[in-house]
Amino acid sequence: MAAPTITRQPVADTLVPGQIGAFSVVATGTAPLSYQWFKNDVLLTTAIGATTATVYLPDAVAADNGAMIKVRVTDSTGTTESAAARLTVSPLASRDELPIPDPSTARYHLDAVIGNDATGDGSVARPYKTVAKVRPLLRGGEVVLLHNGTYDALSIDATVGGNLAAPYTDWVTFMAAPGATPVVAKVNFHGYWGGPETWNGNLDLRVRVIGLTIADGVGIASVNLVRLENCVINRVGPTTGSVAAMSRNGVAIRRARSVTIQDCEITQVAVGIVMRGNDLTIRRCHIHHNSLDGMNPTGCDTVLIEGNRIHDLDDGIDDGVADWGAHVDGIQCFMETDGHPFDANRHLIIRANRIYHIESMGLMLQNRNDAQYPTNPNVYISEDWLLENNVFGPTSGFMIHGKFYCKGFVFRHNSVVYVENDQFQVQERVVTPTHYDVSLPTYALSTGVEIYNNIFPGLDRAWSTIEGAYAVRYDHNLFYHAVPNVPQPKGQDPIITTLVPYSNPAAFDAVLLADCPGINAGSTLNSSIADLYGTPRDSQPDIGAYEFVPSESYAAWAAAAGLTGDQALATADPDDDGLANILEYGFRTGPLVPSAMQAPTLALDGATNSLVLTHRRSKTANLVWAYEVSSDLATWAPTALASAVTNLDVDGDGKVELVHALLPLSAGDTRRFVRLAVRAP
Repeated sequence: MAAPTITRQPVADTLVPGQIGAFSVVATGTAPLSYQWFKNDVLLTTAIGATTATVYLPDAVAADNGAMIKVRVTDSTGTTESAAARLTVSPLASRDELPIPDPSTARYHLDAVIGNDATGDGSVARPYKTVAKVRPLLRGGEVVLLHNGTYDALSIDATVGGNLAAPYTDWVTFMAAPGATPVVAKVNFHGYWGGPETWNGNLDLRVRVIGLTIADGVGIASVNLVRLENCVINRVGPTTGSVAAMSRNGVAIRRARSVTIQDCEITQVAVGIVMRGNDLTIRRCHIHHNSLDGMNPTGCDTVLIEGNRIHDLDDGIDDGVADWGAHVDGIQCFMETDGHPFDANRHLIIRANRIYHIESMGLMLQNRNDAQYPTNPNVYISEDWLLENNVFGPTSGFMIHGKFYCKGFVFRHNSVVYVENDQFQVQERVVTPTHYDVSLPTYALSTGVEIYNNIFPGLDRAWSTIEGAYAVRYDHNLFYHAVPNVPQPKGQDPIITTLVPYSNPAAFDAVLLADCPGINAGSTLNSSIADLYGTPRDSQPDIGAYEFVPSESYAAWAAAAGLTGDQALATADPDDDGLANILEYGFRTGPLVPSAMQAPTLALDGATNSLVLTHRRSKTANLVWAYEVSSDLATWAPTALASAVTNLDVDGDGKVELVHALLPLSAGDTRRFVRLAVRAP
């Protein structure tokens, strides 16, 4: 009789540091078959699955690069050894920032209005018209500039019969030409679909998309090394009313590695981003006014979710009313099947996000089958999570719902914002948040749970599902609007107060009041080194997502700026840029250097039929800010404008924010003016 026959060999794979790898074999022979895996000819003994058809390696490190993995399969007739599969550890990480290419270096130009695929040559003077024309011409390192107009789909497909024969050797970039607002129908990047299966994608594509409007979503499947930056991502609607409509997700990432989505606006879709893959970075995105969840990490390994703003999510109906209705969460993390470790969300960092105005949960953390966990502690579990510097605002479900088991869960420097009588409008209905509860994975079977330096609302039940007895660390948390007699454990060194600690909770900024008892009350042990703005924390950190920034008097600011004598007067303009010192103080600009580029700007927003005043606002200036309107530039009247902070940290020091204020116009308006007024309190 013959020895076992291997019908599918282990497949080479590329990992990033910290990621688990998997290698599989398919063999036939006389049952039962036994397996033994080797790494560089050394017997694997402690790896999960070392004696099964699939082995799961420990977290990859740089020294693993080039390792060879093979298996011996044995039955009663003999032993067969597989071919060795190479393990590569990639130095390219999704969280690395890359410089924006210089537009003047563009190899090709596209112009959907005046371009011509037949007579053009791709130059700025004779541009091509379509993406389909330029795609087969591209080589690694080249840049394509898209000028104004609407383009066909940007599709790169390595499937059988697809349009890509080999991956690019260096980054290929599709980007908007300076000043242009090009629109592409959709974006699809597909690797070798149906080819050799790995837990990552199987094609290192190396493609960047920068500054485009994408009309009908993004699909990334079985492919690695993809970046979307500064894009607007929509879907062709409707996104409610049926199961199919509720499946129109903004970005779908499936079986992929090293994918970056950053500085994008994702709106008018179902789920903002659905993702299953490894080494994923979702950074500084604005996800809003969608019909389903903001993000869905499903069985991901090594993920950074940082600096995003997620708000105003609702499907428009109550749960259970129709088959397409669903819970709508800000971030919902779950397992897709009951397998471990690949279906566990591992090595997640959720940092410096603002999540508010959600129909159901702000943050939903769950395993697939909690009930079976006690019988098999290596299954149905997530691992190594860090949540820090986040702000959670009102939702209609739990603000944070973490009823699951976890191996390693650190929750620190987060602020949970209670707003009395809060409402928000999405999908043509008004939603009233009804819950301010927080549930964290502090169960007896969890391990490594740490909860410290956070601010929670203490409204009766708000900490009833934080079981401090099961956490290895539970200290230095502040509970406000608290009921002193509530018996739930509050851990070591808690602060219990009836006062709201925030200066403006209605704006969800969670900036601390000057007399907040959480200032300089945080634990110094393993405190995060910077706050949500990136402002360094001092030697005695504040509790919550922000380090308190004290106000600065006009006199102190003027002295620090080097103003003396008449130059120091609030009405003076020593640099002749049209901004008096009092405005330079309010905008936190330099009074001795012309600041015209940082002066307020006024624009007409046709979509809302409003004038939009955009201006800087110092968080340290002790001023009263107001808006005034006029129809003749002679008579001015104060008015209350709808305003929103669109950039929390303009200068990178946590001290200046960018504000948009809207003045609605009516049909009878012929002349309307708006200005910003500031005065000392």
